[in-house]
Amino acid sequence: MKSIYDISILLVDDYEINLQVLSLSLKSLSLEGDKATNGQEAYEKYIKKPYDLILMDIMMPVLDGYETSLKIRNFELENKLEPCVIIAVSANREAYNTSELQVYGINDILPKPFTIKDLREKLSQYFS
Repeated sequence: MKSIYDISILLVDDYEINLQVLSLSLKSLSLEGDKATNGQEAYEKYIKKPYDLILMDIMMPVLDGYETSLKIRNFELENKLEPCVIIAVSANREAYNTSELQVYGINDILPKPFTIKDLREKLSQYFS
């Protein structure tokens, strides 16, 4: 299991304020991440530099979190890459069905609003 301090992180949300909240939350844990403002941008960043962790909103323009996750998983399969951890960050109550999320290759969900403690606990499930 990789150390949380040795991973690359991508933050994906179409609202700048949400990206700032995610970024500041990571910073409070001594972490930082790159940013993308929609799923297509996230996918393009991922194929150039595969990330260990993606924190991604589900409902976005251009390419939503579901379709983005599928594209990333297909890219990983085609290129024999170790799958990254994708955590949906969503206030959408429908997104809380984790079995449905897994169909799209999404590992887990971090419900909005979240606390620093929630974020730390979620990350510690996947990284040491």
